[in-house]
Amino acid sequence: MANVRLSIAANQAAMNAVTALLDAANPLPGYCHILSGTQPATGYGAIVPAIHTVLATLVLPLPAALQANTTGRSDFASAFQDANPDNAGTAVWARFYDGNGNAVFDCDVDVAGATITLSSTAITTPGLVIVHTFYLQHPDGA
Repeated sequence: MANVRLSIAANQAAMNAVTALLDAANPLPGYCHILSGTQPATGYGAIVPAIHTVLATLVLPLPAALQANTTGRSDFASAFQDANPDNAGTAVWARFYDGNGNAVFDCDVDVAGATITLSSTAITTPGLVIVHTFYLQHPDGA
């Protein structure tokens, strides 16, 4: 089995590179789709309308995230929200894009223990979806 351990500098650089991709289309901000259905196995897996529904679209702040700390944690700069969700349903996962619509990464969504924590995974229309705190943690720095 492969065994790689990153230095602090490499850990920080890795996370900064990922979050910089969200700002790659500056001045167009990146955004996040909150979706229902099973999360694809890869961060570029197709979104299939028969399986996945975009529930909410949240525009990210510019810059999207702060520089990674010594544990490889990148905190997102501020809360982001959708005051007019696209569809009602159960939030399961999210896909993040740069401002040109290029996928950057996917993550899980739940009420606890997930990458994105929402107060409820039940998205309603009309409604309000707010992500108050969100961060990415490089697995080698946890």
